[in-house]
Amino acid sequence: MASIEIITSKLTRKRTKSRPHLHTVSCWNATVARFTLFALGTSAPQIMVSLVDSFKSDGHSTELGPNTIVGSASFNTLVVAAACISAIPSPQIRTVASERMCFVSAAFSIFPYAWLLVIVSILSPDIVDVSEGAVLLSLLPCLAAVAYLCEKLFASRDARSLSDGNVLRPSHAAEPQQPSLEQGGLLGLEAGVLPTATSAVATTAADCVGAAEVSREEASAGIITFNQDVEEVQCGLDKLDMAVTVFRRGGRCGDVSCKYRTRALSAVPGYDFAHAAGELCFVDGQGEACIQLSILPRRPGQRKVEFQLLLEQVTGGATLNPDMDGSGDHLLLTVAVKMQASLEQGASSRSLEVIDRVVSLNGLQRGKASWYEQIRLAFQCQCFDSKGLAEGASAALIDKAIRVATTALCYPWRCLYSILVPPPELCGGWPCFIVAMLHIALLTVAVVDLADLFVIVTGSQHASVAVTALALGTSMPTLLRARAAALLDADACLLQVMGSTSMSVTLGLGLPWTVGAIHWAVNGATHAWRTRSPEVVASHPHGALVVASNNLSFNVATFCATALLALLVIRLRRILCGGELGGPFMTKFSSSALLVALWLYYVLLNVWRAEHPGAPAELQLP
Repeated sequence: MASIEIITSKLTRKRTKSRPHLHTVSCWNATVARFTLFALGTSAPQIMVSLVDSFKSDGHSTELGPNTIVGSASFNTLVVAAACISAIPSPQIRTVASERMCFVSAAFSIFPYAWLLVIVSILSPDIVDVSEGAVLLSLLPCLAAVAYLCEKLFASRDARSLSDGNVLRPSHAAEPQQPSLEQGGLLGLEAGVLPTATSAVATTAADCVGAAEVSREEASAGIITFNQDVEEVQCGLDKLDMAVTVFRRGGRCGDVSCKYRTRALSAVPGYDFAHAAGELCFVDGQGEACIQLSILPRRPGQRKVEFQLLLEQVTGGATLNPDMDGSGDHLLLTVAVKMQASLEQGASSRSLEVIDRVVSLNGLQRGKASWYEQIRLAFQCQCFDSKGLAEGASAALIDKAIRVATTALCYPWRCLYSILVPPPELCGGWPCFIVAMLHIALLTVAVVDLADLFVIVTGSQHASVAVTALALGTSMPTLLRARAAALLDADACLLQVMGSTSMSVTLGLGLPWTVGAIHWAVNGATHAWRTRSPEVVASHPHGALVVASNNLSFNVATFCATALLALLVIRLRRILCGGELGGPFMTKFSSSALLVALWLYYVLLNVWRAEHPGAPAELQLP
């Protein structure tokens, strides 16, 4: 997950219609990131189970993959939601801020499974054609697009309603208004007087207004601002120390302070610039202060890079300049570092610059150093070092035994994966993400083989193993990620659960079913296919992807019923308790217990159905 966080945290600077000057924005929309990369990271195990199972079956669909997907969705919707509700300390409550966005997400977490039920039971029972599989697969980009559009729509409506609530003023109120800093107010602040909204001649009344504004400024804590949004510097073969001036305008009353720190854009900390952080203080009457930054030496052929100086957490009554780059809680200055003109000559320098633009040579050096440190820390066994022995001397024997046992079990795997998995800092996190997906796929091959062996040895059904052991095991990443997010943000927690639920079915079943349907439509029926599916040979003599709908339809119908009940419980919690997560202990415990009971009901019902396929139909209804 660290690689996904680095990928989605990438920033860029661009212009928009509302803000014509360059401002810093995230390359990834937060909602789209939750429904794509974050959901893929947490639902990767169950997706891999379905893909590996389909590949091992030579394009046929078995009960293991689809039932694992649905069982994992039930675990996410019920057990993971219960864990997130109980994770909040009593009597704290976490409330979803974007309620309408959660409604959209909940609808898309149920609709793909409803479509799955329609495919295998109504449109073409026991058969999945290319169009049906393609529609299921296309629901994934549709979900991301709809979530993005809904977020923009709801945000614009909220902003419009807030604006409409602030424009109503008495018609006779002719009090002067201060222009924004972007409309010229900053020039007035530099002159020492807050400008008024009206342009008047130099009269006695205007002089009185100006005197009142000056007295108001003297009693104000002021506005913290930079002189400009971007500052370009040239650096050569030697280290460059630069001073960034921070201004306090519009008032100098009282002591004011703010925190500052640097963050990277295209520059690499420790290689292009030295990271700086601290607190900047203005005493009473002080109008400016300096922050010292260090630009590290440049090599011939290095590209132009950028990093930012960020001001935040202002105290003392001052505010940050709202017309410059940044949001309401922080202010940004972008520092652009260029190579000295005397070092840019030569074909070799231009070739190195092209390579540096593609792969970031300093980024590769940082990734190499991080990889070495990752391996060193993994091989350093902290359980048996001198500090660990000193701490463990006074501990109980059972604690020491548990510590040694867990270290012995995890140590070989920790060393192995420290070597095989690149650090998240390398190349923006993409190598770590791709290698992690490949490792999950390899482990899934072993898990599927073990599941098949367990079915053979115990005589149980694939559907029973899928909705119990496989569903629970493959849902652990979602449980850990959602529970950690619940402590910080209810929106991120619930969207994580719903995004993982929808991602697993659209990609985990949509992709193998679409590929399998295309395979049989192109290659036609074979002798192995006719032997495996004799009941559909008469209706589909040219071959088709056969999906047994008996247990799967029952599984999906049971999941949809319990998922709707879970969403109802969460909605009632908002009405009765004031929030979806947390609350008083008894309320929190009863809600979590109800959701876990629904999951147990789902599991027992599907296991009974799978182990007793010949039971009367009236006894198989949930």
